[in-house]
Amino acid sequence: MEGEMEMKQSKFKRICVFCGSSTGKKSSYRDAAIELGRELVSRNIDLVYGGGSIGLMGLVSQAVFDGGRHVIGVIPKTLMPREITGETVGEVKAVSDMHQRKAEMARHSDAFIALPGGYGTLEELLEVITWAELGIHDKPVGLLNVDGYYNSLLSFIDKAVEEGFISPNSRHILVSAPTAPDLVKSMQEYEPRHDGVASKVCWETEQLAKYEISSLTATSVDSPRHRSSFAVLGSSFATVVYNRGRVEYLGFIRNLISDILSRKPTPMITSSPIYSNYHRSVQFDFIRSSRETHSHSVGHSTFECGKRKT
Repeated sequence: MEGEMEMKQSKFKRICVFCGSSTGKKSSYRDAAIELGRELVSRNIDLVYGGGSIGLMGLVSQAVFDGGRHVIGVIPKTLMPREITGETVGEVKAVSDMHQRKAEMARHSDAFIALPGGYGTLEELLEVITWAELGIHDKPVGLLNVDGYYNSLLSFIDKAVEEGFISPNSRHILVSAPTAPDLVKSMQEYEPRHDGVASKVCWETEQLAKYEISSLTATSVDSPRHRSSFAVLGSSFATVVYNRGRVEYLGFIRNLISDILSRKPTPMITSSPIYSNYHRSVQFDFIRSSRETHSHSVGHSTFECGKRKT
């Protein structure tokens, strides 16, 4: 058995699992949660989940933890008394609300799987499907259809395709299978077919404003065609690009000028890599095509109306 587990490989480092805080009436649901946990372990995949120690959440997290893989549980503080009983496993991240919970779970994950569950599981599942359809992410979304639990949901989605509310390509976003090994295998082979409303980079950049970045980070990028500077400015977040004499912005800039001016000037740290913290996927071409020019002071440099003064 151990030899077989070692042979399995995965392109996923972490998978987020949505599931119920109860175990359901059938033993097959409990068995499926444990099987999924062991399947992740066999492929050296860590777990991200809702942080509870009860129900299917508790079973899948315990199986992954017992197998020696890392477990990250993300749970709103108000739900901790209800969904955590006894000892927790792995790392528990307490967040302020459900929105932050989902954003944090998604940020840490390479793919998503839904076990049987109730309203909360459905809401989480449908949201990450919608995010994929919009282009917020291109991560596989899997449905573990234990004993046909999700047959009605799949029929509903197919009906929505038939009636023209969901495109056939968007239907392809959701991968389903009756067993954990089959599901993970199908997700490994997943290739997006749909076109998002906006690029993945755009959505990721907007999401960065929700996380505090306390220090200013900057770097320069040289190429035969252009030179640009990037800066991450405090918790207000903006990306600044100096390109051929023009200053371009991308991100949340509301109140940015007053925030910057009220702060003690900080010199740019030109040696810091831009691909750090949460700012790992911003691409120059996207920034260049999505700009909004303003004027503000950053450290020892002043950017004003499309030209730079030092």
